[in-house]
Amino acid sequence: MVTARRTTRAFTLVELLVVIGIIAALIAILLPVLSGVQARGRDLKCQSNIRSIMQAMLGYAAENKGSMPYGFYYTRSIQDPFPGNWNDAGGDDGRFISWASLVGKYMGKRLDGDNDDSNFPPVLKCPEAEQIYPHVVSYVANMIVCVAPIYELQMGPPPNAQLKPANVTQLIKSETAVIWDTAIKSTWENNVGYLEGADIDGQRFWRGASVPQYRYFSPNDPFGQFPPGTSGNNKPINMTTGSNTWKNTEIPGGSGPFFSYQGNLRFRHNKDTACNVGWSDGHVSAFTAKIKRDKTMDSSGGVPRHDALRRYFMIKWPSGAIPDPSSPS
Repeated sequence: MVTARRTTRAFTLVELLVVIGIIAALIAILLPVLSGVQARGRDLKCQSNIRSIMQAMLGYAAENKGSMPYGFYYTRSIQDPFPGNWNDAGGDDGRFISWASLVGKYMGKRLDGDNDDSNFPPVLKCPEAEQIYPHVVSYVANMIVCVAPIYELQMGPPPNAQLKPANVTQLIKSETAVIWDTAIKSTWENNVGYLEGADIDGQRFWRGASVPQYRYFSPNDPFGQFPPGTSGNNKPINMTTGSNTWKNTEIPGGSGPFFSYQGNLRFRHNKDTACNVGWSDGHVSAFTAKIKRDKTMDSSGGVPRHDALRRYFMIKWPSGAIPDPSSPS
């Protein structure tokens, strides 16, 4: 009896190379898609974090006669004629309380509001920023909403100085930006980093603000009626501070630049074109920008290509502060 011989056919080298090529092509196609999905997930998590923070802030206000929390203030161990002055010889013990730790108490148990890392719940960390460097706070507060006396007292007495945080009744409904994504730095002395948006609009809202017109706007004040130019509350904020150039990146290590990054916007989502923002009514959306390859802002025609307008960082005029159209904007 003749038995049939079974033969097996192996892949040829060419066939193996074709299969490997197809797999490599599929991986090349799927990896960017997967990366994009992961980035979108981090973006959504960041938005969820900010929404929770805003709920905690509004909860804080509800329990404090409508007042928003302070941005930060030092807890001094000895008497000091100038509270919070970092130039004192031993006037401060280095401890402080901030908006982040105050609202953190609403999102965690046994938190006392001090600046110890354990007092900052994970919700204060943007997952996209965490990809760069471990830290405890990724967001900053609007320093017109959450004031810091250390800055305010440098501007003189009221109405130039706003010594108390804004009341919720002073916020422009759904149009006052309260917190937003900001840059982080790998060599911070502590992991908290920046807490206030001090460099917004070239430090226009606090540094050298000798008249309240530099800082307080409402949708109907005279500054909103300025002709086209760099003035007016419907114009984009200035992203630079003095001669320093703002770049859409995290802050370099070492002694690197300080100004232009101190609480300024960081467009870290949607391929580095979106900065998440928590608004006065609790909703969350994003400022968007067109960033050049060198990470600087596209300012074609002399106008910054982003939609973060001055009016979004304003509160209503405080009592006693009279708009003066003749003052510089």
